[in-house]
Amino acid sequence: MNKYVKTAILEGLILAIFMGVFFTIAFGILIGIICGIVLGAVFALIMGAFNGRQSKKFNDIRSEIQKKEKVLYDDGAYHYMGSESVGGWLFLTDKSLIFISHKYNVQRHAMEIPLGNITEVCNDPSLNITKNSMIIKTKGGKSTKLVVSQRKKWIRLISDNIKAA
Repeated sequence: MNKYVKTAILEGLILAIFMGVFFTIAFGILIGIICGIVLGAVFALIMGAFNGRQSKKFNDIRSEIQKKEKVLYDDGAYHYMGSESVGGWLFLTDKSLIFISHKYNVQRHAMEIPLGNITEVCNDPSLNITKNSMIIKTKGGKSTKLVVSQRKKWIRLISDNIKAA
């Protein structure tokens, strides 16, 4: 099953549960169940379509990056900037870690961290609930928080490639 479909289903189920509980408390069990299922399904469809569309849009950017560097892995991600979680795409290349936000953010930006500047990549202990947040530590003591799917894979790939850089 496509990873975007899996993610959309999971997001839809989470919303369905929360909205089902909310509407059950407000209007009764029958309305709660119906609203939870409908809202969860609609949200899953919207998120699946959005994530699939974003993947296709970032294909052009991937092609541009590959003209200069070898892309080793890429996927959707969120970059924390202050209190905003900025959505976009994360690329690991043979030379750097690159984040490019999509256009649906307040703080649109691109970030590039040369692999030689990364000192450590680790789990984010403050968000251990969802287990998808990681911290990139760089020379000079700066830290960057990213949220990704398959965090263990990202950490392994980045760690292996900073050793090689």
